[in-house]
Amino acid sequence: MSQESYEVLGFKTAVGSDASSDFCYPGGLESMADEPVDGAYSLSHRWSVDGVTQTDAAAALKRLRGHLEDEGWDIDSYESDAEAAYGLELRASRGGPSDDGGDIRAVFEWRDHQGRFEGGVHAPCAYDPGAGPGTEPATDAGSEVEPPELRP
Repeated sequence: MSQESYEVLGFKTAVGSDASSDFCYPGGLESMADEPVDGAYSLSHRWSVDGVTQTDAAAALKRLRGHLEDEGWDIDSYESDAEAAYGLELRASRGGPSDDGGDIRAVFEWRDHQGRFEGGVHAPCAYDPGAGPGTEPATDAGSEVEPPELRP
């Protein structure tokens, strides 16, 4: 999803990225009383591009919004107005591959004061097949994932 989105955005430089993992809460973390799922983790992939102008960011987000809609994603929010409080932003989601209530979420943002365009894709719960009941959440899984270098 990250590479496909990056291609649609149309930036012209290769970009490094970062993968990380965190606790898994099926359906999302709703309260401090929620317990993470044993032997499960959530993966995220993040990247950024510096030196993006507002005009380029707005055009890129418009292209990406159309592409995501065509691919069946739900557009959760879209701030394309230069007067938006925090900059330009697109948030989208679609149902995950399992029935645990987790959605795949994608967030793309451009901030005026930084000139930086950031993207990220967040996956629903993944389960460690070697983990049995009562095992700790597998939060170090992201350290074993080598994120791709995004290319135009």
